[in-house]
Amino acid sequence: MRDWTKWLREQLQLPTMTGHRDERIIRELADHLEEIYREALAERASEEEAEAIVRARLGDLSRAARDLRRTERHHMAAELNRRLEVAEERTRSKGGRWVRLADLGMEIRVAARQLIKRPGLTAPASWSA
Repeated sequence: MRDWTKWLREQLQLPTMTGHRDERIIRELADHLEEIYREALAERASEEEAEAIVRARLGDLSRAARDLRRTERHHMAAELNRRLEVAEERTRSKGGRWVRLADLGMEIRVAARQLIKRPGLTAPASWSA
């Protein structure tokens, strides 16, 4: 019987994700694959046939890994943005000159976000300003 967790780690080669999300994803997928495998065996498939059924149901692993990596990048960016917003609010709450610093931080954060979203459009616009 195949160790689906180990097999998925080898096949997907996911980067380490925040909060051990990579491990949770692999564990959940492995449980699902094990369930499909057992169902195939229960329907009198051989072990080789059951593995073939699992692979057919799983689909394109390289596409799945690419989608998971893309999702992780967005997750990390959103988490960073949230933390920066909290830091801005703490700075702003100090009042006085700190408000200007918080405003500058917000401007930099917004500009960086725009540059990431539309690098071809944002860079020339910022050079002309």
